[in-house]
Amino acid sequence: MRGIIAVTPSHRPPRFSASAFRSSAAKVTRRRTIGRAVAAAAVIAWNGWRLLLPGGERIDGPLPPDRELVEQIRAVAGTISGVDGVEKCFVRKMGYQFFVDMHLEVDPQMTVEHSHRIGHEVKNKVRAEIPSVRDVLIHIEPLKRETKPAP
Repeated sequence: MRGIIAVTPSHRPPRFSASAFRSSAAKVTRRRTIGRAVAAAAVIAWNGWRLLLPGGERIDGPLPPDRELVEQIRAVAGTISGVDGVEKCFVRKMGYQFFVDMHLEVDPQMTVEHSHRIGHEVKNKVRAEIPSVRDVLIHIEPLKRETKPAP
């Protein structure tokens, strides 16, 4: 009897039946979902780590200043007419931004209104020219003139 295949009771269904296919597809889908979740968790952890690193610095104290930044701030302040000098310049870092406290020396005979206007000009110019500076606190000091003793 050629061409006739006998089916015995021990005959098993093919290895990839419809139910077996659905089961293996579900396993693959679960693996992909878990893989995507692990990848998302890794991205979140990496970004969290990057955000926490700058926060490890002292927030309320002066940052060991980058000399170049301090000199740039002093130079910008010195370009404003009426500023005779920058006595002190403290730079603090909070997050990715800088906060500046500076003491400006002006002519002691200048009116309060005029020295106040100069302080605003310095603040606005520093913030405009150095975008990483969030705020500038200005304190006005009278210029200390050296008096020479009479001969």
